[in-house]
Amino acid sequence: MTPEVSSALALIPNIGAEEGADWPALLHKPAVASTVALWRNLFPSNHRLLGSENTPEPWPECMGARPEEAAFAWLEDVNVACWLADPKALSLARENGLHWQGPSADDVLRVHDKAFAFRASREFGLIPPELRGLGFVLEPQEMTSSSDWIDRLEREFETWPAWTQGRFCLKPRLGSSGRGRVSGRAGSLDRATLSGAARTLACRGGAIVEPWLERTVDFSVQLHIGHSEPATTPSVTILGGLQLWVTATGLYRGHLGEVDSRGRIFSGGPHEEIAREASATIAAEAQRRGYSGPCGVDGLGFRVVPATAQTAPGVTRPVVEFNARFTLGTLVIGLVRRLLGRLQSELQLSPGQRCAFLFALDTPPDWPSWEALAQHLQGRTLCLPLAPASATARPGLIFADSIAGLQAALPHTT
Repeated sequence: MTPEVSSALALIPNIGAEEGADWPALLHKPAVASTVALWRNLFPSNHRLLGSENTPEPWPECMGARPEEAAFAWLEDVNVACWLADPKALSLARENGLHWQGPSADDVLRVHDKAFAFRASREFGLIPPELRGLGFVLEPQEMTSSSDWIDRLEREFETWPAWTQGRFCLKPRLGSSGRGRVSGRAGSLDRATLSGAARTLACRGGAIVEPWLERTVDFSVQLHIGHSEPATTPSVTILGGLQLWVTATGLYRGHLGEVDSRGRIFSGGPHEEIAREASATIAAEAQRRGYSGPCGVDGLGFRVVPATAQTAPGVTRPVVEFNARFTLGTLVIGLVRRLLGRLQSELQLSPGQRCAFLFALDTPPDWPSWEALAQHLQGRTLCLPLAPASATARPGLIFADSIAGLQAALPHTT
């Protein structure tokens, strides 16, 4: 019997799907539930959820009347959208009589794999000189067939320059927000820990081995890749650049950025142009390999110790990961764009000006509320809690005069 097909846009909120097929079990977590609720705000109002409870959309009152249209024009013509178009999500769409119009799950996962960004960065010369020749890809079968891969680590670490201090990390090739990462130091390898982590890492596509970097800034560029015929003709749109607020271990806390009167989004850092150029290059290669849809490219700045005259200001690594899916950065840019009229009227955002913003999935530590943080800031502010005060997690947006002022109000601990 063919399932009944609804005319409403269907959303599959499979957040965290790269870490396992049981993503519906994550939906009760406050951070995930908040992300799903805000993700829904990007789409036309006529939509329904698949694979989870189909509750009414919790449109934030502070954002005014709910627009009927989507936050991005490329969301207007789809009939089904997934956070990540993996095999389970596309199977769920088929079971509900929906025709998926995007790339195959194989094409999605092929470029979502961190090995894609690692190898493409090398191919297109996007690796800073300090990192050239450092790091490598481990395949799943290599990690489970024997312990030879640990011997390979030891041999490789002997060739690394002194500034790395032998510090390394193994990142799962399919994963997010730094989860599942294993770190250590050459010369004191814990072989038992590495052997114990091998099967878990293999189940997540294998691992990327890299130096552990002393980060100075984390940033991202959000893009959309359109369908293009022939596939050799890139169709890439940069949606905006953002700074990431993360813990010392890379766990996500929030985003910062700047918006101008035309709704253009900037990270506000010296890495902006190199990050955008590198991200467009990586996105074009992903499009050539069959991917289309929203995506994000994460990068970072890092410190080399001891610094040389060339590295004293810090080194930019414009491409660390390519996320072949919706991201929290996509979500933030869409929300900010929906608020542009209010910024123009309430903060007098006019041509030639920018205002800064902070987004987080919960009230920043050290502050009892978003309102308290806004009162602390100097100059113009607009405070928009995106969930009721009674909610377990309280995502929110604050607009202010400068990123520096917002950063100064945030804790600098893990």
